[in-house]
Amino acid sequence: MEGRSFLFFCLVLSSALSQIAGSGLFANQLLASPPILDMKLANGNAVISVLPPPRNHINTSAPAYLQVEQSQLKIKPALKTEQKAVFKLKPAGNVRFKVSLYLCDDKQTYCENHIVQGHWMPEKR
Repeated sequence: MEGRSFLFFCLVLSSALSQIAGSGLFANQLLASPPILDMKLANGNAVISVLPPPRNHINTSAPAYLQVEQSQLKIKPALKTEQKAVFKLKPAGNVRFKVSLYLCDDKQTYCENHIVQGHWMPEKR
């Protein structure tokens, strides 16, 4: 009978932990710091580079995209390595966007989706 009681306890505990995890107590608590955005203009394109924080890398086999605000179009990176992801777009004035990619720690203990908001503002001449 003790074995069944222990199994029942484990199931109840497992259920309680999954409810806590889904309740928002642990939601949006990412382990990695946010990635760094570097933006520049090159040959008429906005070049947006995304760099992982120290002790992290970009998961090159996971999806990554840049999405312009109020658009369904998802732009794939022109370059994606563990050290950076580079996106290119032809901006028409101010552009708000989000970048989604997966960061993993270098010790391979976690991999998580990060979504970073950005704002491209052309330089005034």
